[in-house]
Amino acid sequence: MSSTDHGARPGSASLPRHRKVLYGLIACAIGIVAAFLMLEAALRLLPVREPFQAQPVDATHRYMHFRPNYDFTYSMGLKFDIVNKVHVNNYGYVNGQDYDASATTPLLAVIGDSYIEAAHVPYAQSLQGRLAQSVTGRARVYSFASSGAALSQYLAYAEFARDTFRPAALAVLVISNDFDESLLEYKSDPGHHYFTPTADGSYALELIPFTPSLLHRALRMSALARYVHGNDLVNGVRRRIESVFGGRTEQFVGNVASDADDARVEKSKRAVDHFLKVLPQYAGVAPDMIVLLVDGVRPELYDERQLKAAESSYASIMREYLIAQARRYPYRTVDLQPRFIERHQRDGARFEWPIDSHWNATGHEEAAAAVTDTGILQRLLASAGGAKRAPADGESTPAAPLR
Repeated sequence: MSSTDHGARPGSASLPRHRKVLYGLIACAIGIVAAFLMLEAALRLLPVREPFQAQPVDATHRYMHFRPNYDFTYSMGLKFDIVNKVHVNNYGYVNGQDYDASATTPLLAVIGDSYIEAAHVPYAQSLQGRLAQSVTGRARVYSFASSGAALSQYLAYAEFARDTFRPAALAVLVISNDFDESLLEYKSDPGHHYFTPTADGSYALELIPFTPSLLHRALRMSALARYVHGNDLVNGVRRRIESVFGGRTEQFVGNVASDADDARVEKSKRAVDHFLKVLPQYAGVAPDMIVLLVDGVRPELYDERQLKAAESSYASIMREYLIAQARRYPYRTVDLQPRFIERHQRDGARFEWPIDSHWNATGHEEAAAAVTDTGILQRLLASAGGAKRAPADGESTPAAPLR
């Protein structure tokens, strides 16, 4: 055989095809894992949102709260447009002060969802922080809130505040997605209470228990997972795919689906009626000591034509219904929309973040001013004796702070 013969030589036989495929897959897997590890390492050097660490909710611990006595970083945006340091107090709520169930100064309880949770702004700039500062030493302002809460959960928080702290006054923020999302038929996130129909045509509160799974706890530890989840990247990609291949993009007004189908509206109105009827009972507070704050339709309220076009949307219909029904009671009902419009026309202020619909510091400032303008703080300061009242029927003795 000549020296130019290229025939196979011992040991030089090429690998079988299946081995080539296997080794290629292994190399790809190693590359993907290495890329993820590099991303994880890089993100750990940046202010990636840390977990709230929601605690188990069950028949014994019935109210959603977070890991007590805990400080963490909250951030939002691919470029970390929002970065804030958050404190969770001794009872497991986002608030810059510890709560004292034995205190006798009159208390205003502020209840809501992620807007009142207010992880987007420093505590001193939040609605409750501003109100607390205005009555320092004379009264207290405690907040009870969690992301995803709705009208049904607001009743549960009012009950907890009543049984534990016995407030003399209450302020509840209602936003556009609080209506249908209070019905178990439309939403069932673990850890919150929802309205379920009863035989007499009314509603009862049903708790969906929550226990952090092993996967949930593991993902809390990953900066990459928190970055992806915190910026809603998976759902964002899904929505883009659906809009491209599905040929239909769902329309939103006031950060909620705009479609006002008859069944959705009718069931939501019944939820509003029930909420307004039973709120004083759950809170242990007379209706004239309850402030209902109703958020405006944003960003449509900044443009008269857009706001007019939004009048037939679900958000607008339900806002108007709640306000009209609430004014049949002696609640102190505040529609924030005209306040926001007037402020925007006066100085160009906007009340949400450029990348997120939650209130910025200006939104909280205007909302705090609206609460003050109702006169509730003056009534609160005049009710010092009311904080020492005996528990109402069904109330329990104050609970100890969580540890």
